[in-house]
Amino acid sequence: MRDAAVAMSTDRSWWTALAAALAVVGALAGCTSTGTEADAPSPPPSQAPSATSTQDDPTPAAEPGEERTSGRLGAAAAPPTGLVYYAGRRARTGELLLFAEQSTFDGRGDLLPATREATGGAPVDPDYTSLWSGGAIASVRLFWDGDEGYYRVRLRDGRRTRRPAGTSMREAHLAIQQVVWTLHSVGGIRAPVRFSTGRDDDPVTDLLGVPATGPDDTYLAAHHSGVLSAVNILTPADGSPVDGVVEVSGLAESFEGTVGVRVRDQRGRVVLEDGAQAEQCCGRLFPWTYVLDTTGWPSGTYTLEALTDDPVGIAQGSDGPEIETKTITIDQTE
Repeated sequence: MRDAAVAMSTDRSWWTALAAALAVVGALAGCTSTGTEADAPSPPPSQAPSATSTQDDPTPAAEPGEERTSGRLGAAAAPPTGLVYYAGRRARTGELLLFAEQSTFDGRGDLLPATREATGGAPVDPDYTSLWSGGAIASVRLFWDGDEGYYRVRLRDGRRTRRPAGTSMREAHLAIQQVVWTLHSVGGIRAPVRFSTGRDDDPVTDLLGVPATGPDDTYLAAHHSGVLSAVNILTPADGSPVDGVVEVSGLAESFEGTVGVRVRDQRGRVVLEDGAQAEQCCGRLFPWTYVLDTTGWPSGTYTLEALTDDPVGIAQGSDGPEIETKTITIDQTE
């Protein structure tokens, strides 16, 4: 009997140790899992969310039983809010990408003007443009129940939802992503975007020739590496006058978080070459800042550049660093 009891005790100890080991493995797996802007899990159908923002539109909240893909943009998981996204060209390769401009839009009450700015406004930086060709935006609403929801963007003219002749699929895709990324930044919620037309809010499932692949005929944010420039200068804005010490800020995803900072004068000569450090290096674009001291610089127009690190090098086959430029002016005559 004693031998049997010892055996039973040993067996229980073995199973207890195995269960503890499995729990540790499960916890580690949870810690190492990764997600992106475009692959948030689809929650099960639940009670319809309420409308938390309305513009020009008294339509009631969403219908019950809809699936939604969504997520909060926490302080540690998102770039600064109030960004409006436009298209621009990557240095050297000419690839179309989205670049962010800092705006004063902030919160769900600004969803409509921010969306109209992204689709029909004039960027401050002349290097940017809007690729949107889907017509005017009638209203924007965020349906949100505290856990899940979606943005609904109502278009004024359903005839403008077709892709115009001469517009590439890449341009159409980026045009839609301009709206999605702008809504996420200004609204503070990462949720699918549903486009609709008409009084009955007929869903647009093939906007500009790009099919809606999100739940319930929605569009999701594409992964940042496929649509966003890897480096942005947010402040100072393009064409800003600069006097003395100024803080330069931006976003970047760069090797080891290193961001190059360079300034050229009107003749193209490098007058400053230095570096800044982003908060982190990888997985998304992280904030970076640099204190630029222009005290004593001659009056004139200068080009401020921010560059991602390029450890491979053009000579070894890389496309070179991604570069963002802003024009700044210094006037010492006052």
